[in-house]
Amino acid sequence: MVGRSRSRLRYRVLPCLALLAFQVWCPAFVGARQSLGPANLESVSCLEVASLLDSDTGFETLVNPVVDSFAQIEQKFAEFQGLRDCLGDTAAASNRVSISRVYMDLFIEFVAPYIGRESRESLELVDLSTTTDPGIRRLREDVGLQAPNGLIFVRYFTRSQQMPALVRRAFANPQAQAVTIGTRYVAVLTPVARSLAQENLLEDARAATFSHELIHAFLNARLGAGIFEAGFPDWFHEGMAIHFSGSGRGHVAIDHGAGSVFSIEPTVEYEQYERVFGYMESQLGANEFHRAVREAVDAAEPQLLIARFGYDSFDELQRQAEFWWRWRPIPVALLVPPQLWGLLLAAGMGSIVFWRLWRRWQPAVPGSALEVGVNADLFEAVKSANDVEVTYLLRSGASPDALDPEGWSPLRWAVFLNRTRAVEALLGAGAEPSRELLLFADSRETDPAILRLLADLLPPTDDRTF
Repeated sequence: MVGRSRSRLRYRVLPCLALLAFQVWCPAFVGARQSLGPANLESVSCLEVASLLDSDTGFETLVNPVVDSFAQIEQKFAEFQGLRDCLGDTAAASNRVSISRVYMDLFIEFVAPYIGRESRESLELVDLSTTTDPGIRRLREDVGLQAPNGLIFVRYFTRSQQMPALVRRAFANPQAQAVTIGTRYVAVLTPVARSLAQENLLEDARAATFSHELIHAFLNARLGAGIFEAGFPDWFHEGMAIHFSGSGRGHVAIDHGAGSVFSIEPTVEYEQYERVFGYMESQLGANEFHRAVREAVDAAEPQLLIARFGYDSFDELQRQAEFWWRWRPIPVALLVPPQLWGLLLAAGMGSIVFWRLWRRWQPAVPGSALEVGVNADLFEAVKSANDVEVTYLLRSGASPDALDPEGWSPLRWAVFLNRTRAVEALLGAGAEPSRELLLFADSRETDPAILRLLADLLPPTDDRTF
């Protein structure tokens, strides 16, 4: 009798313990099944999430969420939270599951502050099929590309400290003003301007930058999950965004009241990509160029665009574009009578020689236009690693403690870019190092020689307070 009682007890208790353990291991399975909505998939349990995300349809839905309204965002937010809770912090079963987890976190962090709230001023939803953005309109109307379905999520931040960690990492470059993350996420930094001229400049540059990032999102959203396997190369992605948004040109504002010049210059890579796309359009003509671009995007094969010119690689096309750009025909409107060419050439060369000699021997007056120009040249020389020019500009009156619009000095840029010779020249010209700059340098992979130069000019300090 005792043996039979124990046997019956065992058959009653073990199923209960098994059910309890299953509920603890995956609580979302009991009474909660998650739906992935737009993909038209069946509801799934926690046990099925990993295999679902590893499928083509599930992976596409997670990394390229297609929504058409704030209401759908709130629904997707709840679904992604449920899926994320199912995955927990366990090790990813595959690379796709790992990527899906990152993009679920990105979506949740991107839209979380606006869930259940009426105030959404800092979150903008952009419909690429109807937006009047000039860059996107050129892609739709001139090139003839069909906009991807769903909305693009654009979020604005006045400073990087407001950004979620996943977004902040994308702004590692201190000059970045906007970035596109993945397929549909655009983060825009909108700093507060220090003057009306700077505000006008930022507004002008921001419009081109915003259009630039929307074009990135346009291309990424069309590719969807394909960006993680065979996305467009940088030359095509950046060239498209620069050429059709107009973001390859620089922006300059002169604040007469404050006596300062504030400029935003394109990077060298931006200028190179713009030259390549400008060359292709000039050679093919606008209509044929747009058709070639459309075919390359529709087929997701940028190589088709290169092949139109008989080249096998982008490097070959770029070399030809640079040669054309250097020797491109002069517009007819600039032609002058042949008898004046010699006179104009002599006058131009004389002006250049006079200007260089005057700047070499004429000291800069504080606050003058000459000082502003020399300081701007100093920043450029530091960034381009032109150590000879750095020394020359410092001798010509450039201030080693000048500040750019971001509040960085030439010395800080030299430390940031590991320019040892420039650091030595700036310190020799009187640039003031600081304890904070030494800590900044020490936190990076900075040349030990730079650390020694900074430390030698700082007063000794107690190690306990350093």
